[in-house]
Amino acid sequence: MSRMQDIISNCYRPKWWTRSVYPYLSEDLVEDIIYSYFRKTSQDGFDLMDEDWDNCFLLDACRYDMFADLNPFEGRSEHRISKASSTPGFLEANFSGKQHYDTVYVTANPMHAIDEWCDVTLDDVFHATINAWETEWNTDVGTVPPQKMATAVREANKTYPNKRLLAHFIQPHHPFIGPTGEKISDSGMQGRKKAMASSDEVANHEEKVWEQLKRGNVSKQRVWKAYRENLELTLPHIQTLLDNIDGKSVITSDHGNLVADWLWPFPKRGYGHPGGLLAPQLIKVPWVVLDNNGRKTVRSNRPVESGDSHESDEIRDRLADLGYRS
Repeated sequence: MSRMQDIISNCYRPKWWTRSVYPYLSEDLVEDIIYSYFRKTSQDGFDLMDEDWDNCFLLDACRYDMFADLNPFEGRSEHRISKASSTPGFLEANFSGKQHYDTVYVTANPMHAIDEWCDVTLDDVFHATINAWETEWNTDVGTVPPQKMATAVREANKTYPNKRLLAHFIQPHHPFIGPTGEKISDSGMQGRKKAMASSDEVANHEEKVWEQLKRGNVSKQRVWKAYRENLELTLPHIQTLLDNIDGKSVITSDHGNLVADWLWPFPKRGYGHPGGLLAPQLIKVPWVVLDNNGRKTVRSNRPVESGDSHESDEIRDRLADLGYRS
């Protein structure tokens, strides 16, 4: 059998790749092959702002399969393909160079405020950008708890009743704040306090939960349970908002998460949500439509400047709580 025939006969056999190919490839080359494969085979992502909705509740890093298993809502439930596998990519793909002056964006995620990580200025995109991560951050858990985010969303709706409302919750993205998650030592759990110390001290004491999972220091079952708890804690607050805010609403996500999933057809597992990796578990997101609350009368007006003066160290501290390091 020729070498080409060997490749053709075995290319769909993970064990053959593991035995005959991967030992001779560098880690960077393997990564390039995997990323390229998923870029070429993935479907085109949907445009969030082109969809018909008055209120959009965006659950950060929410996998379709986990949401489908827990979905308590009576609306039409489908899925969509996201344009990106990470929050910066999602924001850039959906909002760069766009003007949505009929929309107010309320966000618990500070990712957009670091220019080197996210190349989009949201003050130029929306009528108003409300940074709930500035006012509602809980330093004990290193995130914006869902109940605090829900309060910020209600206030935004009262202030801007004639605007589309895009509410970006940070959960189920870690840090995990449920009973299982609280017991997992994670660089994201007390990240803001630890970010105040030297970088060496941070690196020596704790790892991101995905690194711990990769090393086998925490089980997949335990991480999945903690991840699931974050969503379970958030869904009741979404329901309360649905009960109290007028308009056609949708529930979706910016991207999913890899929890030691196989990146088929490659014999390699994935962790977290690497930017640019368009694997199915990362870009298949929930899409629930609830249109039983009438419609808003939406008007477009010039943007309101946020007036916020962000200190990059503070933003980095809060992103460190979410597991991001520069």
